[in-house]
Amino acid sequence: MKKEILLIIFCIAVLFYGCREEHIARVNQLTKDLFCFKVGSEWTYYDSISQKQKTMVVQNYEEEKYSYPRRYGKTYDWGTLIKIDFSFFENLYIKIETKIGEDNTANFIGYYFSHPLKFKCNYDNSFNIEVNYLSTYKVNNIIYSDVYIFNDNVVKHFVSKNVGVIQIVSEQDNFNWVLIDKTVQQ
Repeated sequence: MKKEILLIIFCIAVLFYGCREEHIARVNQLTKDLFCFKVGSEWTYYDSISQKQKTMVVQNYEEEKYSYPRRYGKTYDWGTLIKIDFSFFENLYIKIETKIGEDNTANFIGYYFSHPLKFKCNYDNSFNIEVNYLSTYKVNNIIYSDVYIFNDNVVKHFVSKNVGVIQIVSEQDNFNWVLIDKTVQQ
């Protein structure tokens, strides 16, 4: 009788574990709204200093789940990894992934205009670098809403939710790229 009860308990445990929902650590939604755009997205910028115009185009977008060791904090079966490749002056990229063991975070590394932008955005939308928020921001006679300004003391990235990068400024490197046209796919 004991063997039969143990067998039943074992079968229930196997069924429960096999049928349970996967735990996937998601990327912070704010980061996705600011930076995640799919193939078909393109932005045209004008540099008021050099008077050049250039278009940035998303060439590849991949979102996948990946596994990682279960030795950190809260246990998840999978993390989320987003990779976006785009062209501008050269081939550039963005990589966004969840922090091991934390849901709704984003570890971000991206290169715009050959200048790296790196940050972490936590579940509460707090950043580990200097970021200012403007409810509206006017550039090139266009008013954008929900604008975040990422400032690394060399380059300022102005990024609008669901639009992307609207301006990149560097007094040190002497440029001021301003968005003049866009087609975005999220």
